[in-house]
Amino acid sequence: MSLLNVIEYKGNNSNNWVIYEHPNKEFNNQSKIITSVGQVSIIVHGGIVEKILDSGTHIVENLNLPFLSGIQKNVHGNTAPFPMQVFFINKTIKLDMLWGTLDPIMLLEPKFNVKVNVRARGQFGIRIRNYQFLLTQLIGSFKADVITFERINDFFRGVLNTRVKTILSSEIIKNKISILDINMYLNDLSKNSLEILKPEFEHYGFELINFYYSSINLPDADLETINKILNKNAEFDILGSDRYKASRGYDVLEKAAENEGSGNFASVGLGLGLGKSFADDVLNVKDDMKIEETKCGGCNHQIKKDDVFCPNCGKKQIIKCKKCQNELNPGAKFCSMCGNAVEGGSNL
Repeated sequence: MSLLNVIEYKGNNSNNWVIYEHPNKEFNNQSKIITSVGQVSIIVHGGIVEKILDSGTHIVENLNLPFLSGIQKNVHGNTAPFPMQVFFINKTIKLDMLWGTLDPIMLLEPKFNVKVNVRARGQFGIRIRNYQFLLTQLIGSFKADVITFERINDFFRGVLNTRVKTILSSEIIKNKISILDINMYLNDLSKNSLEILKPEFEHYGFELINFYYSSINLPDADLETINKILNKNAEFDILGSDRYKASRGYDVLEKAAENEGSGNFASVGLGLGLGKSFADDVLNVKDDMKIEETKCGGCNHQIKKDDVFCPNCGKKQIIKCKKCQNELNPGAKFCSMCGNAVEGGSNL
């Protein structure tokens, strides 16, 4: 390969590269190394980092490289070739790195006490801090002249997947955070994860600038399971314990009635391990749920005792106290004027 007078890396009009190794390996003392803004160039000789150059134009002769002292430079007009490697490193911040769990995180949902599969994804930003350490620890893992941020992302994918699973599971269980409320904690989770993950990146010469959770979610099947629990809890709150128990009992009886040869009511209760007490509870609640009825004072139509107007003739239902003849609202048990019991009061 011919000697080059100018050594530089102009890139490919993108900021997606991390390290570029110049293909030329032989230089002379008049060669120029041009380091662009946002870059550093590193001279390596014999596997040892000899010089780190910031942005600017650098002539090899002026760099006082230690290994040049043993090389004869008085041949061919003081331009005898000598071997060395030049690496260009992108030191700008890369903020649009994406991450995501490779497989769901299985854990026990603390609020609903059911097993769920949690998935998470987000974004992080990095930049190179320790150039020398990066070359000695990472460059040997890649076989390419240009290493991109995609390759770096792939390199850290396994680390992120393992560490995020541990962090997220620990935070949810320790703080008893429901998956349905998890979005309220994304900011705190992001801060905690950033501090825990920083040393993992520093080990390879990178600085982790930020780390964010953009989404923590469940598969549709797990959401459906939680929704069923929520619906049952809502039904219980509305009906109360006795009526909820009766409602569940009716469901059991209806299903049993659909099966041929299911036997009588008592056998159904016994088959469920509930016995006669279950049947009695259901029947008692059913009796409590009966609607009291009376007759309209105008058309004698059967109406509910609490109806203010007859649904058949439209007549207003009025109850009078037998003692003082005070008009009372339907369903009243005592007269508001004299306190007399209204039992058996007349409808007009």
